[in-house]
Formats: sequence, structure tokens, C-alpha cells
Amino acid sequence: MYPHGRWQVFEAAFIAYATFYLVRNNFAPVSKEMGDALHYDKGMIGNILAGTALAYGIGKFVMGCLADRCDARKYVATGMLLTAALNFMFGAVREHATYTLHWHLYWVNLRWTLNWHVLLWTLNGFVQGMGYGPCTRGLSHWYGAKERGAIFGFWNTSHNVGGGIAGYLAAQCAAHWGWASAFYVPGAIATVCAIYLFWRMRDTPQSVGLPPIEEYQQTHAQSSTIHHPSSIIHHPPSALSDPRPIGAPKHREGGSTLAPPSPEPDLTLRELLLKYILPNKMLWILALANVFVYIARYAMVDWGPTYLKEIKGATLVEGGWSTLIIEFAGGAGMLTMGWLSDKLGGLRGRVSVFAMIPLLFAFAAIRVTPKGMLWLDLTLLGLIGFLVYTPVMFSGVMSLDLTTKKAVGTAAGFVGLFGYIGRVIQGKGLGWIAQRYGWDPALWAVLGCTFAGIILLAFTWNVRPGTEDADKKVNRE
Repeated sequence: MYPHGRWQVFEAAFIAYATFYLVRNNFAPVSKEMGDALHYDKGMIGNILAGTALAYGIGKFVMGCLADRCDARKYVATGMLLTAALNFMFGAVREHATYTLHWHLYWVNLRWTLNWHVLLWTLNGFVQGMGYGPCTRGLSHWYGAKERGAIFGFWNTSHNVGGGIAGYLAAQCAAHWGWASAFYVPGAIATVCAIYLFWRMRDTPQSVGLPPIEEYQQTHAQSSTIHHPSSIIHHPPSALSDPRPIGAPKHREGGSTLAPPSPEPDLTLRELLLKYILPNKMLWILALANVFVYIARYAMVDWGPTYLKEIKGATLVEGGWSTLIIEFAGGAGMLTMGWLSDKLGGLRGRVSVFAMIPLLFAFAAIRVTPKGMLWLDLTLLGLIGFLVYTPVMFSGVMSLDLTTKKAVGTAAGFVGLFGYIGRVIQGKGLGWIAQRYGWDPALWAVLGCTFAGIILLAFTWNVRPGTEDADKKVNRE
């Protein structure tokens, strides 16, 4: 029964987050075509990117706090429906997208320019924050600390599957049916996915009548098939699971029914913030490092297609391929580095530093590749994806290692907030530098941010998982 539940939560969380990326990463691949159609310059495109990044960072923190106190199944399905609706509305705004509003307040004249695309994509960023929290909540309650490197490595490939497909799908839709279809088609897919998640996703083990993961793993310590994290991939749930459905009552040999385990008490918002998040110095260092990691991450995810089209002579579809390559190479990198971190006893900060150093050289190399050698540019983008997603993945896993599983949504949201502050800086700043000074100074700025990320991540060199002891302490309290 427990292996079936673990597989079910992993499967639902994987599909959920991949689909969230379909309706978030579909803007960058068609931003040039949309800008040409609506007469938007790089500054306006940067405003859209910056708005959604800031809103997602805030949403990830706010919604993460709520996710720690809500049913993951209902929460993630609701978020999926909201982001689907915003994609439909974003594509529907074709003309008259910008309004100038005037207010006269006594002797003061107020003027405000409102762009509906900035507003809608900013709202989309905020409700996208309803994706990460419930997924990590589910995984942290169904998998123990010693398997998190591998499990989160597998799960984080959903970012790359969704992000990669998003770029290719958006480019193909725009090429065949116009830029607006790049939002209609993913929106329709997300609507179907929301229905699936409401049926398939589960909250904690206790919510379906099972014991906490720590008790389960202690009882089944001798069963390598169940304990090993790769069992969710290599063994179908039907071969491992109890034939009874999840949550079905268990019976003693005499026939009487065993009482289901009582649910773990939730922490209050005050406890989450003042006891486990804000006083945690290492969590602050990780959050600051995440600012620079996300600048490096989204430099090529957001601007890569435009950079290839303007500087390297790529076509619309070839620019879409760049996103696919970055994301799929990132998936391979996370699987490899997640496994390696578990082998090193959970030293995820150390592995992150090892990944960031060659990333610096990859960014330097893409500056000097000659025009007409697109295969070399795509190879370097693949290397960037392979490396940069390691610290991205471990920022979430280390935030869990540094606190308790009951605060995972809040901790991940806190670290993620700083990451998306970095994305705001990247989205607005990189667009401004490229527009005013050209792409070469913009890439130098990315190199500087990558180096700063290396320095800060070095402070996490010896961080190891400690949440099992923290969870026991919380349960005693």
C-alpha cells in the first residue's frame, strides 16, 4: 500500500510541475514574434518577464506558507486551473493592450500606463506559486531524508520536461497558427491536467490512513525494494502495492479494525517564520546565493532564443530548440548530481559549487562562438543546462535539509523568493543592457553573477541533511 502511495504522489507531482512549466515558459520562445506583432521593444518584453518573475517569487513564498497548511491535492489542482485561465486571457489580448489612465486629485495630476499583457502575466506568475509548495510537501512527507537527493533529482526533471516541451510547443504553435496559440494550447493542456490532479494527487500518508514516512521506513528497513528511492521508477506500483486502495482500513488477525494514525499537527505561521525560517542563518546564505543562480539560469532560458535569432542567425524553430536542449540537458544533470549528492552523504552545497565553476567557462565560450555554427551554440547551451540546474535543484533540497518537513513549503518559498528576485533583475536588467549596450556586455554581467553565486554557495560546503532530527523535535513539541 505504501509503495503505491509513494508512486502515486511522485507521478502526480511530476506531471503537475511539468505542466506548470508548459504555461509559464511559453512566453520567451515567442516574445520576439509577439513583440513584432504588437510593436513591443525589449524594454516592454523585459517588463513582462520582470513582472512575472517578481510575482512568482512572492507567490512562491506566500503560497508556500499556505501549502504547508492546506490539502496538497485540492491546492495544486486549483492553481493549475487558475494559470490555465490566465493563459487563455493573455492570448486573447491582441490589440489595445496598453491604456494610459489619468486621475485628477485636487491640484495633483496622476498618470499611469497599464499594459494588460504585463498585468496578466504578472498574475500568472503569482498563481504559479501554487505549484511548488504542494508538490514538495507531498514528496517530503512520502520520502525520507536519505532518499531526497535521488527523489528530488528525478522529480526536478519535470522542470526540464515541461520547460523543454514548452519552448518547442510554443514555437511550433506560433509558426503554424500565430503567437496567441502558444498560450491557448498549453492552457487547454493545463485544464485537463487540473482535473487529473484532483483525482490522482494525495496529501500526507496520514491523510489516507498510513503512518508517517519515518515509522514506515523504520519498519521496512530490511526491504531494499521499498526503501530504495529508485523503486518508484523501476517497479510498477501494482507489483509492490497492497491490493487494497489507499486509505482502506487495516484489520487485525481477529478481524477488528486498527485505528488510522492521527495526523501530524501543523505549525502555525508564526512558528514557521519566527522559529524555523527567519533565524536560520544558513537559509539566508542559500537564499542570497539563489539570487545569482537564478540570474544564470534564466539568462539563456528567457533570452536564449532571442539571442540566437539576433546574433547567431537562428530561425524561430531553431530558437525554440535551444529551450528544449537546455531543459533536457538540465534533466540529465539533475539526475546525475542528485545521485552523486546522496553518494556523498547529502553534501549538496559541495556538488553545487563543482557544477557552477565549469558553468562560468560555458557562458564565456558562448560569447565567442562564430555566427553560422549553431550546432556549437546549442552544444554550449546544453552544457549550461546540464550544470545550472544542479544548484537550482539543490536550493530547494537544501532548504528542506536545513529545516523540518513541516516547513518545507515555507522554506522553499523563502529561498525561491530570492531566486525570483534574481530573475526580475535578469529579466529587466539583461533586456536593458542588451537594448542599450548590446549582447556582449549583457553576457559579461551574467558571468559576474555566476561568479558571485559560486562564492556564496561555498559557504554551504559542509551542509548535510538534518531534518529527521528536526522532525522528531517538532513532533515532541
